[in-house]
Amino acid sequence: MIFPQNIKVGAHNIRVKIVDHENIEDFGEYNHYTRLIRLKEDNGIPEDAMAECFLHELFEVLDKLNNLNLNHVALTVLSEGIFQIIRDNKLDFRKSK
Repeated sequence: MIFPQNIKVGAHNIRVKIVDHENIEDFGEYNHYTRLIRLKEDNGIPEDAMAECFLHELFEVLDKLNNLNLNHVALTVLSEGIFQIIRDNKLDFRKSK
């Protein structure tokens, strides 16, 4: 997956930064105050794990920006489930040519 440097969510611009594995504890994190998603880059992390983490952090963004107050376990299950459906079915939501 090619990760964007910025992503627009509603009226908000969220920066995306790939960081060294020593700068972050988990695979990824979203900082609501700075509007920043950080993803860990490490040769040991497979592409699908990074992509799934990115989707999880997008769910975190939606949760915070919309005051959904989702339970983190539910948020994780939703993001993993959606990711699995998208990848297993090779879904592409762009308009066909």
